[in-house]
Amino acid sequence: MNFSIIIPAGFSSSKLSMNPLFDLNGTSILQHVYEIALKSCPDNIIIATNDERIASLAKKIGAIAHITLNRKLGSISHLQEVIHNSDIPIADILITLPCNMPFMPLSLIKKMVSILESKQDISIAALSCMIKETEASSDPNIIKVIPNAKNNILYLSRATIPYLQDEHHQAYNSPIYHQLTDLHAYRLEALNQFDKWPESPLETAENIELLRFLWYGYDIHHITTNTLPPSINNEQDLDKVVEYLNNPIQSN
Repeated sequence: MNFSIIIPAGFSSSKLSMNPLFDLNGTSILQHVYEIALKSCPDNIIIATNDERIASLAKKIGAIAHITLNRKLGSISHLQEVIHNSDIPIADILITLPCNMPFMPLSLIKKMVSILESKQDISIAALSCMIKETEASSDPNIIKVIPNAKNNILYLSRATIPYLQDEHHQAYNSPIYHQLTDLHAYRLEALNQFDKWPESPLETAENIELLRFLWYGYDIHHITTNTLPPSINNEQDLDKVVEYLNNPIQSN
């Protein structure tokens, strides 16, 4: 399978546990993510960062680092900057592997690649995870996903969707809430098309870039999983990640 991986990695002095430089049992978050990327056997891996310290660490662990000017790490414009300015040739299929998920299951990365490689009509795929805590469904920092019967995404929102008019409805007890992750797969032609379109009204309202693809008629294939290893989105998540590292509940 021919594909490239970009790992967006930024530094935040106010959120030390979310930094790629942060140490988890003797290994940096960045190295944990990079080692998972290596196991998926891509054509190449680029760590895209706006920080010299992260670039220096990347080189120490044998990775290729690309310094970017774009401050919105992981955004589509950020990916395009790497694609157009890097000396490394990018394969037709590009995977974005987030640094806040240092234990992403290898099987999910391979599944993303396999779907785009086997189905030429799919240009974008995104991973979601079931939301088991109903409180999380109302958190605007969590992007909710509504898929259809064909496993394409109907809509993405920071609002609580779907809305349950009757909380005693049978659907209330089923896992109907999905949380978008930052593990995405793109064909280069889809990324190149993105900037040719004006920003869509829904994208502006929700501050969700993927909505531009939906607005202009692109399908986004939906891949979901019941559970994922803990991610690092705030200081409180760090203890969960360390506990998982010491007692992993699932294997790659």
